[in-house]
Amino acid sequence: MDHAAPTASSIPIEAQRKRTLVFVATFCLISNWPDRRLYEPLAADFHVHALLWDRTGLMDEWARERADRYEVAVHEFPGGTWGASSLFRFQRFIVRELDRVHAEHGIHTVVATDPDVLPAIIWHRFARGLRYRIVRNEMDYYAGSRAPGRHLGNWIKRLMLDVLEAILHTQCDLVLTLNRYARERLLRWGVPERKVVVAGLWKPDEYFVGDREPYKRVLLEKRLLTQDQFERIQNRIVISFLGLFYRHTHLRELLDAAKDYPDDFAVILAGKGPDLPVVQEYCGRHRNLVFLGWRNDDELKEFSRITDIVYQPLNPDENANWRYFGSTNKTFEALAAGCLFIGSAINERVDLNAQAQFAAQIDFGKDLATQLHELFRAILADREVLRRRQRNARRLFERYNHAAFVRLIRPLFD
Repeated sequence: MDHAAPTASSIPIEAQRKRTLVFVATFCLISNWPDRRLYEPLAADFHVHALLWDRTGLMDEWARERADRYEVAVHEFPGGTWGASSLFRFQRFIVRELDRVHAEHGIHTVVATDPDVLPAIIWHRFARGLRYRIVRNEMDYYAGSRAPGRHLGNWIKRLMLDVLEAILHTQCDLVLTLNRYARERLLRWGVPERKVVVAGLWKPDEYFVGDREPYKRVLLEKRLLTQDQFERIQNRIVISFLGLFYRHTHLRELLDAAKDYPDDFAVILAGKGPDLPVVQEYCGRHRNLVFLGWRNDDELKEFSRITDIVYQPLNPDENANWRYFGSTNKTFEALAAGCLFIGSAINERVDLNAQAQFAAQIDFGKDLATQLHELFRAILADREVLRRRQRNARRLFERYNHAAFVRLIRPLFD
């Protein structure tokens, strides 16, 4: 169902002078931080439209309230299951809706938020003889990760996907990517250097309260925690995993290690996904492991305020995408919340940790459980091991925050 876009005749004269910015995605971009970090600061100066295929059912009441707050006109593709036929119909939907938007307002810029939408956008601009700008918001997905493994067949598939992505990205006027590793890949593909801008998933200052322990009771009073959940995390160092429980997140290793420290550490988990049965099994048996269900972004920020340690290791050998984008969101949430980060030495984490050590970097060449136990014992022997990394995280946040991101990208949309 579409959120009906206002007709030009119903819009005040001042509003009609606004330019039009269109986001296109195969997911619910309204609630997705990599897109929100763009459309929220730009909404006052643009008519913002979102053409989306909500494949995972995240266009909920919270997302619709967000769209209304920023006056985003949402055009929803009726969808179906993911597949070649549905994707082809979505390409036709993109072209049709771009025609509608252009007829009503004209189009200044179209933001492609994943590679699957680029063919329709590029074809539309060419076929209609239009001159709008195409911006690729490369946030967290490398198409070559669809062909994992070292077999020759998978290597050939990755090469073909790389060639296709290279052709599509060279047709863009601007590519926003997240770190120097992804930038180097784009340059190897032939995207001109002048078109590539590194702008990370830097967060607003909404994740940090300073003294975490008293804020646990605040969450109890706000009814974000039950009395039982509050008691299970009270007076414990809190480790969080807040997000999708997708494969290869190594949650089992974390939960199996943390259960051995019932009076010292608590793990809070909020999300859904393939590893949900693992989470439910452990949380049902151990008091210091707490499953909070599925929560919206505002609630996740609240839980970040009581978090001491963020966990998301990710082994790039298990998913090629993580060489470039793995857990970039969680990395910068850890900085904003002033948390120690447990993660592998991939992408911008390496560069950030070299500037100020905030992370405990996992070596997947060694046993993960052993490394977690060593870290936990080191923290219990000397809390400064934790506090020093937390201070360094906030020190990095002073440079890598959303206000700095807005100053960087705002001139690019003039």
